[in-house]
Amino acid sequence: MLVSLWKWAGVLLGIVVSLCAHANVDEMANSLSEPQKVIKQASDQVIHVLTAERESFNNDPGKVYDLVNEYILPHFDFELMSYYVLGGYWKNASEQQKVGFQTQFRRLLVRTYATAFSDYKDEKIEFLSDIKTGNEDHIIVQTKIHQKGASPIAVAYRMINSGNTWKIYDVSIGGVSLVTNYRANFSGQVRRKGLDKLIESLAEHNKPVKDQPVDSPK
Repeated sequence: MLVSLWKWAGVLLGIVVSLCAHANVDEMANSLSEPQKVIKQASDQVIHVLTAERESFNNDPGKVYDLVNEYILPHFDFELMSYYVLGGYWKNASEQQKVGFQTQFRRLLVRTYATAFSDYKDEKIEFLSDIKTGNEDHIIVQTKIHQKGASPIAVAYRMINSGNTWKIYDVSIGGVSLVTNYRANFSGQVRRKGLDKLIESLAEHNKPVKDQPVDSPK
């Protein structure tokens, strides 16, 4: 369930952004909020590179890791995500453990996002009204994903204004929070075996991407 959800999240940030079939791109961009523009920009960049270098990606699948690292992951606040995923365990973790967890968590996302691009089917995203949270630095960007021959899927991005840059710290798909799912999964492992064992387990799971150019957590 977790893998499939993160697979969807990767697709959602890599799809063509379209409010309607014949929308004017400039008018659409001007009508978006700043957080929405972050999602749109990431989508536009990814699709441009995928389209321009499709043959290169087919010949060297490892290049997808570069694409994810450059255009997708910079839009995530990994420290805040790690804080929410680990909860109290994050507060009690050493600096070394925090860095280790963020590194492996980032690699986990690189792997799942890279896999997601192979399943891109030209889905379309519709931006709905943002939800204000009562904190001007936090907002929920609501979207609806339109798939061919299937019902639309509601996707919401929780974002924070960090240093005048809006970043994602959670994604909900059909009302299911990815951070909440990871917290439920990881907390049990930490409770039984400790945080170091969780980091080791993630490192083992991430072996396919250990030699890929994954940036350090920021």
